[in-house]
Amino acid sequence: MVNGTPKTICERCQGTLAPDQEVDLLTGMSLVVYRCINCGRRTRLEKEPRPLTPKPVNRDAPVKSATKPDR
Repeated sequence: MVNGTPKTICERCQGTLAPDQEVDLLTGMSLVVYRCINCGRRTRLEKEPRPLTPKPVNRDAPVKSATKPDR
């Protein structure tokens, strides 16, 4: 980062960097990185991986059936 703004140009090949999320399913961790579209080089956006957590489920919400149409 330069002056608080993320860099969007690859240091190796001067290509474009795109944000990407890497997920390790064995350990249940994820990490956000910048990946160069030209050379594939990865640059970390986060200092350490985050644990994967499921979205909370609202168990009080009514369930709609996918096989029967609403009348």
